[in-house]
Amino acid sequence: SLFPHNVVLMPLGDDFRYDHDIEWDQQYRNYKRLFDYINSNPRYNTQVVFGTLSDYFKEVRNRMRDFKTLKGDFFVYADIFSEGRPAYWSGYFTTRPYWKILDRELEAELRSAEILYTMSLNRVRTMGYNSTLKILERDFEKLQRARQSLGLFQHHDAITGTSKAFVMHDYALKMFEALQDCISVQGYALQTLLT
Repeated sequence: SLFPHNVVLMPLGDDFRYDHDIEWDQQYRNYKRLFDYINSNPRYNTQVVFGTLSDYFKEVRNRMRDFKTLKGDFFVYADIFSEGRPAYWSGYFTTRPYWKILDRELEAELRSAEILYTMSLNRVRTMGYNSTLKILERDFEKLQRARQSLGLFQHHDAITGTSKAFVMHDYALKMFEALQDCISVQGYALQTLLT
């Protein structure tokens, strides 16, 4: 058996399935024939039944009272000897949590900066402040760089933390710089809006 409880769940269906009576009737009849055939054959040593998720878990509980408990994130990744020494990650979703937090903070600060920038740009254009408009054009470049840094970190080896250490360090520097740019854009935009 693949499972210690010898009970297998086999979900049937898909998105947008069983939305017509005829489809349910046809599927039920087909599976019923298969179930009857399997259940009537003793050499298969198998009993197949229709059931719900509740039925499945009830049957599993009847066969197993104690379950082993594992904690943590065990999605293991290895990049062995790529730099002359082994590099392992056990914790695809939890490796380098500081970078994951930094990513979310940058995302939030960037969104705030974009909103404030848009509001201040609209005000400056409406009021005809040409000198301020030039500063806002410079700030737009900061927003572009921040977007690029955030986008770069969405790479499958970046956000997961499975890049090499020197690459992760480079990502962090780019995100720190992007954070500073976002805060700078927010500050100037607020100043523009409050004057």
